[in-house]
Amino acid sequence: MAEYVLTFLYYCPVWIFLLSVIMAIVVILIVHYMILKILNKRRMVAGVIVILSVAMIVWITLLTRKSYRSQIDLIPFHFILGARKHPHILRAAFMNVALYIPFGYGMAEYASAKGKKQTIIILYAIIVSGSTEIFQYLLSLGYTEVDDIILNTFGAMIGMFVQKWMNKILNNKIDFNI
Repeated sequence: MAEYVLTFLYYCPVWIFLLSVIMAIVVILIVHYMILKILNKRRMVAGVIVILSVAMIVWITLLTRKSYRSQIDLIPFHFILGARKHPHILRAAFMNVALYIPFGYGMAEYASAKGKKQTIIILYAIIVSGSTEIFQYLLSLGYTEVDDIILNTFGAMIGMFVQKWMNKILNNKIDFNI
Protein backbone atom coordinates (compact mmCIF):
# COMPACT_ATOMS: atom_id res chain seq x y z
CA MET A 1 0.00 0.00 0.00
CA ALA A 2 2.70 2.49 1.04
CA GLU A 3 4.78 1.63 -2.01
CA TYR A 4 1.73 2.28 -4.20
CA VAL A 5 1.24 5.73 -2.63
CA LEU A 6 4.90 6.64 -3.16
CA THR A 7 4.79 5.44 -6.76
CA PHE A 8 1.59 7.41 -7.40
CA LEU A 9 3.10 10.61 -5.95
CA TYR A 10 6.23 10.19 -8.01
CA TYR A 11 4.47 9.67 -11.34
CA CYS A 12 1.32 11.80 -10.98
CA PRO A 13 1.13 15.27 -12.58
CA VAL A 14 3.03 17.91 -10.60
CA TRP A 15 -0.16 19.85 -9.77
CA ILE A 16 -1.70 16.74 -8.17
CA PHE A 17 1.49 16.21 -6.17
CA LEU A 18 1.51 19.83 -4.94
CA LEU A 19 -2.20 19.68 -4.09
CA SER A 20 -1.58 16.43 -2.16
CA VAL A 21 1.23 18.07 -0.18
CA ILE A 22 -0.93 21.09 0.65
CA MET A 23 -3.83 18.87 1.72
CA ALA A 24 -1.52 16.74 3.89
CA ILE A 25 -0.14 19.87 5.58
CA VAL A 26 -3.64 21.19 6.26
CA VAL A 27 -4.73 17.85 7.76
CA ILE A 28 -1.59 17.70 9.94
CA LEU A 29 -2.20 21.26 11.18
CA ILE A 30 -5.85 20.60 11.98
CA VAL A 31 -5.08 17.35 13.81
CA HIS A 32 -2.20 18.99 15.66
CA TYR A 33 -4.30 21.85 16.99
CA MET A 34 -7.24 19.57 17.82
CA ILE A 35 -4.93 17.32 19.88
CA LEU A 36 -3.29 20.37 21.41
CA LYS A 37 -6.65 21.75 22.53
CA ILE A 38 -7.62 18.40 24.08
CA LEU A 39 -4.32 17.56 25.78
CA ASN A 40 -2.86 21.03 26.35
CA LYS A 41 0.60 19.44 26.23
CA ARG A 42 2.38 21.47 23.60
CA ARG A 43 5.89 20.01 23.99
CA MET A 44 4.61 16.45 23.95
CA VAL A 45 2.56 16.99 20.78
CA ALA A 46 5.51 18.74 19.11
CA GLY A 47 7.79 15.86 20.13
CA VAL A 48 5.40 13.34 18.57
CA ILE A 49 5.36 15.35 15.32
CA VAL A 50 9.18 15.39 15.25
CA ILE A 51 9.45 11.65 15.96
CA LEU A 52 6.86 10.78 13.31
CA SER A 53 8.49 13.06 10.74
CA VAL A 54 11.95 11.55 11.34
CA ALA A 55 10.43 8.06 11.09
CA MET A 56 8.80 9.08 7.79
CA ILE A 57 12.12 10.48 6.50
CA VAL A 58 13.98 7.26 7.39
CA TRP A 59 11.24 5.09 5.92
CA ILE A 60 11.00 6.96 2.60
CA THR A 61 14.71 7.61 2.08
CA LEU A 62 16.28 4.44 3.47
CA LEU A 63 13.84 1.62 4.14
CA THR A 64 11.80 1.64 0.91
CA ARG A 65 14.77 1.66 -1.44
CA LYS A 66 16.58 -1.30 -2.89
CA SER A 67 20.35 -1.43 -2.81
CA TYR A 68 21.79 -1.08 -6.28
CA ARG A 69 24.63 1.45 -6.49
CA SER A 70 26.19 4.47 -4.86
CA GLN A 71 26.75 7.72 -6.63
CA ILE A 72 27.77 11.04 -5.12
CA ASP A 73 27.33 14.58 -6.44
CA LEU A 74 28.88 17.33 -4.34
CA ILE A 75 28.28 20.17 -6.82
CA PRO A 76 25.64 22.52 -5.36
CA PHE A 77 22.56 23.06 -7.57
CA HIS A 78 23.79 20.53 -10.17
CA PHE A 79 20.69 18.36 -9.67
CA ILE A 80 18.32 21.32 -9.60
CA LEU A 81 19.74 22.86 -12.79
CA GLY A 82 19.10 19.54 -14.56
CA ALA A 83 15.36 20.18 -14.25
CA ARG A 84 15.46 22.14 -17.50
CA LYS A 85 16.36 19.02 -19.46
CA HIS A 86 14.47 16.49 -17.33
CA PRO A 87 11.15 17.71 -15.82
CA HIS A 88 10.93 14.67 -13.49
CA ILE A 89 13.84 16.24 -11.58
CA LEU A 90 11.57 19.12 -10.61
CA ARG A 91 9.15 16.63 -9.03
CA ALA A 92 12.00 15.01 -7.08
CA ALA A 93 13.05 18.47 -5.87
CA PHE A 94 9.49 19.20 -4.67
CA MET A 95 9.44 15.83 -2.92
CA ASN A 96 12.70 16.61 -1.11
CA VAL A 97 11.29 19.92 0.09
CA ALA A 98 7.91 18.45 1.10
CA LEU A 99 9.52 15.61 3.05
CA TYR A 100 11.09 17.99 5.57
CA ILE A 101 8.18 20.42 6.08
CA PRO A 102 6.68 18.36 8.96
CA PHE A 103 10.14 18.08 10.56
CA GLY A 104 10.63 21.86 10.48
CA TYR A 105 7.11 22.43 11.76
CA GLY A 106 7.47 20.00 14.67
CA MET A 107 10.91 21.28 15.61
CA ALA A 108 9.66 24.89 15.50
CA GLU A 109 6.70 23.99 17.69
CA TYR A 110 8.96 22.18 20.16
CA ALA A 111 11.49 25.04 20.27
CA SER A 112 8.71 27.58 20.68
CA ALA A 113 7.16 25.58 23.53
CA LYS A 114 10.51 25.52 25.32
CA GLY A 115 11.23 29.20 24.59
CA LYS A 116 14.33 28.36 22.54
CA LYS A 117 15.66 30.10 19.44
CA GLN A 118 14.44 28.43 16.29
CA THR A 119 17.51 29.03 14.13
CA ILE A 120 18.97 25.82 15.59
CA ILE A 121 16.30 23.96 13.59
CA ILE A 122 18.24 24.73 10.41
CA LEU A 123 21.29 23.01 11.89
CA TYR A 124 19.19 20.00 12.94
CA ALA A 125 17.73 19.77 9.43
CA ILE A 126 21.23 19.81 7.93
CA ILE A 127 22.35 17.11 10.38
CA VAL A 128 19.35 14.83 9.75
CA SER A 129 19.50 15.33 5.99
CA GLY A 130 23.28 14.92 5.86
CA SER A 131 23.06 11.74 7.93
CA THR A 132 20.42 10.37 5.59
CA GLU A 133 22.59 11.13 2.56
CA ILE A 134 25.61 9.44 4.19
CA PHE A 135 23.56 6.32 4.94
CA GLN A 136 22.20 6.28 1.38
CA TYR A 137 25.78 6.32 0.10
CA LEU A 138 27.11 3.72 2.55
CA LEU A 139 24.18 1.36 1.92
CA SER A 140 24.24 1.87 -1.87
CA LEU A 141 20.71 3.23 -1.94
CA GLY A 142 21.06 5.63 -4.84
CA TYR A 143 22.35 9.13 -5.34
CA THR A 144 23.94 11.16 -2.58
CA GLU A 145 23.64 14.82 -3.49
CA VAL A 146 24.41 18.06 -1.75
CA ASP A 147 21.27 19.42 -3.46
CA ASP A 148 19.16 17.05 -1.37
CA ILE A 149 20.57 18.60 1.81
CA ILE A 150 19.84 22.11 0.46
CA LEU A 151 16.27 21.20 -0.56
CA ASN A 152 15.56 19.31 2.68
CA THR A 153 16.79 22.25 4.74
CA PHE A 154 14.60 24.57 2.69
CA GLY A 155 11.63 22.31 3.45
CA ALA A 156 12.39 22.48 7.19
CA MET A 157 12.53 26.28 6.93
CA ILE A 158 9.10 26.29 5.26
CA GLY A 159 7.82 24.17 8.16
CA MET A 160 9.25 26.72 10.62
CA PHE A 161 7.44 29.56 8.89
CA VAL A 162 4.18 27.59 8.66
CA GLN A 163 4.38 27.08 12.44
CA LYS A 164 4.95 30.81 12.98
CA TRP A 165 2.09 31.69 10.65
CA MET A 166 -0.31 29.22 12.30
CA ASN A 167 0.48 30.54 15.75
CA LYS A 168 -0.17 34.11 14.60
CA ILE A 169 -3.47 33.05 13.04
CA LEU A 170 -4.57 31.30 16.20
CA ASN A 171 -3.53 34.30 18.28
CA ASN A 172 -1.32 32.28 20.60
CA LYS A 173 1.04 35.24 20.82
CA ILE A 174 4.06 32.98 20.61
CA ASP A 175 7.38 34.73 20.00
CA PHE A 176 9.37 33.58 17.00
CA ASN A 177 12.89 33.87 18.43
CA ILE A 178 15.37 34.18 15.60
